[in-house]
Amino acid sequence: MKFCKAASLVCRFAHSRAGNFASIFAIAAPLLLGLTGGAIDLMIYNQQQSDMQNAADAAVLAATREASLKSWSQGEVESVARSYVESEMSDAGISATAQFDIKTIVDNVAKKVSITVDMDQHNYFLLGYFRKNPQIRVTAAASLSSETPVCMIALDPSTSRAVDIVDDASLLADGCAAFSNSTAKDGLYVASKASVKSAYTCSAGGFGSGVSVFSPAPTTDCPPVPDPLDKRQQPTVGSCDHTDFSVKNTTATINPGVYCGGLLIDNKAIVTMKPGVYIINGGKLETKNNGSLTGDGVTIFFTGKDGSMELDGSSITNLKAPASGPTAGLLLFQDRAMALTEFEISSKSAAQLLGTIYLPNGHLKLKAPGKVADQSAFTVVVVRSLEVGSSTKMYLNSNYSATTVPVPAGLGPSRTINLVN
Repeated sequence: MKFCKAASLVCRFAHSRAGNFASIFAIAAPLLLGLTGGAIDLMIYNQQQSDMQNAADAAVLAATREASLKSWSQGEVESVARSYVESEMSDAGISATAQFDIKTIVDNVAKKVSITVDMDQHNYFLLGYFRKNPQIRVTAAASLSSETPVCMIALDPSTSRAVDIVDDASLLADGCAAFSNSTAKDGLYVASKASVKSAYTCSAGGFGSGVSVFSPAPTTDCPPVPDPLDKRQQPTVGSCDHTDFSVKNTTATINPGVYCGGLLIDNKAIVTMKPGVYIINGGKLETKNNGSLTGDGVTIFFTGKDGSMELDGSSITNLKAPASGPTAGLLLFQDRAMALTEFEISSKSAAQLLGTIYLPNGHLKLKAPGKVADQSAFTVVVVRSLEVGSSTKMYLNSNYSATTVPVPAGLGPSRTINLVN
């Protein structure tokens, strides 16, 4: 009898606990489900916001490019922007219930396009109850930095005097635009006796000189110009064809190849380069003591430890880049993996430097006693930093139609469009 009573108590206790557990589960299950659903919602939300921002960025760049070609037409901009956003969102796999509202603003004066993209009606598990009208909003804007051809970019983002025109030197770029990416207050510096003449000059920071040395006055606080050649394929460096090669006091014709330890042209030597790619793998390409260097259809690629160039004030230099092939349009080309390196052109005669000088980690010094590249159809300079001194007159001509040598994409007559805040 006592056992039955005890068993009955145990049974009643177990039944009571089971009821409590059932009640707790009934309360907790929806809460756990909600928390899980909320976490999933948040992951989806973050991914969709990222996808929308990417779409807006791509759309505003394309719309600005279209606007610059179509007289900044609001209708053209809206059409291109909507097409890009819808295509990008479809590729991202956002649900069919989602609705997008795309608004564009065209500023013809500032040459700027702004886009706002709103998303609503996505079937979230829980987040939809808390995020309303719109669920996600992203914005993007882009501007046309210049409608003139780009012929000079100093890539350094912060150094003082990234472009440094001193003594009584001149930078002459009448038909094209020159940019300094440095945000330093004197990222662009021109001494009182020096001068810059261009179609357009722009500094991401300021300029440490008087306005009178510029024609016209420079623009400041410009968005930095991305390296337009950063995806250009570099030449393959093979085994050495020559080591510590030099030509002295004679006339010679040399062949493309890998010159390990440098290439010296000395003591009145006259050297002609056959068309092709010359790889200076360590050491200098150096001309001195009235040496002369000529090449038509050549690219000189610098790589390895101490790979650099020094063309002294007694030398003569005339070089033209290839019109075709993998390095078409590139005259001087520095390996992007190299550390900051100094390159100097001080030739007493350097009338032809036809093509693009691309030294992404190079400090280019021009110390010639007179004109440089004045007879080139065009010269484009993209370097880490630029120094022009002595009495050098550096010509960045832009007569692109006068030669078959091409201007690399993103330079010359192309338009520069950047995302802005």
